[in-house]
Amino acid sequence: MAVSIRKATPEDARGIVSIWQEIVAEKAHTVMRKAFTVAQQWAYLNTLEDREAIFVAEGDGDILGFQTLDLYADYTHSMDHVGVVRTYVSAERRRQGIGRRLAETTFQFAHEQGYEKLIARVQAKNSLGKPFLESLGFTPVGTFLRQVRLDDGYDDQVIMERFLAVAPPQSTDASEAQSEGLTPKPRPLTLPETEQVEVRRARRSDFPVLVTVVSRITGRSPKVVEGELKESFLWRSYLIGATKSGLGVISWYPVDVGAYMKGLIVYPEREFEPIGGALLDTVEKDATKLRCEAALLFVKRTEPASRHLFYRRRGYVSQDMEQLHSTWREVAEELPSEDELIMLKPLRQDVSSSPSESAEEE
Repeated sequence: MAVSIRKATPEDARGIVSIWQEIVAEKAHTVMRKAFTVAQQWAYLNTLEDREAIFVAEGDGDILGFQTLDLYADYTHSMDHVGVVRTYVSAERRRQGIGRRLAETTFQFAHEQGYEKLIARVQAKNSLGKPFLESLGFTPVGTFLRQVRLDDGYDDQVIMERFLAVAPPQSTDASEAQSEGLTPKPRPLTLPETEQVEVRRARRSDFPVLVTVVSRITGRSPKVVEGELKESFLWRSYLIGATKSGLGVISWYPVDVGAYMKGLIVYPEREFEPIGGALLDTVEKDATKLRCEAALLFVKRTEPASRHLFYRRRGYVSQDMEQLHSTWREVAEELPSEDELIMLKPLRQDVSSSPSESAEEE
């Protein structure tokens, strides 16, 4: 079987989760004791920084393993040269060179992104992990004693490092380089030069900007907004839409063939339709790729009538909770507050107000 290595996309979430479930069940190769859900993995893939990546090994259309590269510390520039690597391969495909091929791709990407050193952590009782990492050039440099709690006791965690050939340092704005703190490094938010709406996924480094934008538009305390965003940022995808004179944000995530959207805010109000429309277009397009059959939008009952008319023109229809199919209602009941209503838009012509039978069987 031919195996190819490529950079993962959000559409790979389901395949990556299948590997996670297998690895977690073994209770030997990860400190995780519960696998990510597809929605959580999808959201994580959407928040990766430019210098972070997941690479997957694929054969016959199936994901056989994956390797992650994350920044060691996202709160300071002084460790931008250090990355963290984690490798997971299906039990049936181990000892076939897949991990090494993933590492070759990851190391090349890391070098190109200016990393000089990679860190890996492995449980002491992991009989495969430590020899594998040593074969890749990693060296043990320390041990955290009783670091991992197991069902029958504790295990140590071995810290390993590997230095890469030094690549030319990436340029960094001096003012940004001086900002050190306990919050993620803010990504400069540059508005487009034209009135054409530009939409992109928010990343972890956008967090301080999102807190500021949401608190200013909604009038809520930055501390309250920060708490809400910290809770939701790990399992929702946030999109930012901007023109040269306006800015908008929406969050969403896919579950059970439904795309659930909350918090569509735009400033100033005159930019609501172009920016809000572009954000909804992007969500609907991505949701269709993920085989979602309907988009469910949660909106404030107190929003201006012009906005509700805007949603209806785009195909969204108000739904009572009782009208929703049980597949969507179970998720929807966890999301809205008393001052919100649900508006539903089918994303497939053969879907009206309930999922298709084929989707339920799947």
